Amino acid sequence: RPRLLEQPVPDAGTSWFIGVQVEDYLLHGNALHYVTSRGYDGYPLSVAWLPAQWVGVAEDEDHPGQISYWIAGRRLATENVVHVRRGADRSFPRRGMGIVEEHFETLARVQDQSTYESRQLRNGGVPAVAVIVDNANLSQEEADAAKAQWVAKYGGTSREPAILPKGTEVKPLAWSPH
Repeated sequence: RPRLLEQPVPDAGTSWFIGVQVEDYLLHGNALHYVTSRGYDGYPLSVAWLPAQWVGVAEDEDHPGQISYWIAGRRLATENVVHVRRGADRSFPRRGMGIVEEHFETLARVQDQSTYESRQLRNGGVPAVAVIVDNANLSQEEADAAKAQWVAKYGGTSREPAILPKGTEVKPLAWSPH
């Protein structure tokens, strides 16, 4: 078995190397490592992990149709870069796409739904009670003032008893989950 398969990174465990490669492949859509040494036959003997978020992939200006790799403003020797892509970015097919990027629209929709649901639960879609007064000539101003007084006194977590005029009904409101 080649030494590269036994311990690809001399100062790190094989399981760590495989773990970071899989993580980059899934999250960023690109798993990369750099050949750091070769045998007399040119076969790689050791590699170094290249964190996907650090590496830029670009069209090679000197050789159209080929790509170049960059890290911290330095161009890497393309022949030493091992790049495994997950799918392809439609805007630049030589770069892979991670799971999050691939499903960004779905995740954005889930976030919108969660925000909407949270707002509906916090603000309440259905009033807690209906207060029915025995006054057929109740004006809107009187109703608004009574509501404001009710909310000021009984809104929130207050468990005070309500004392109401004869003929007033308080009906709890709820919607069936079905």
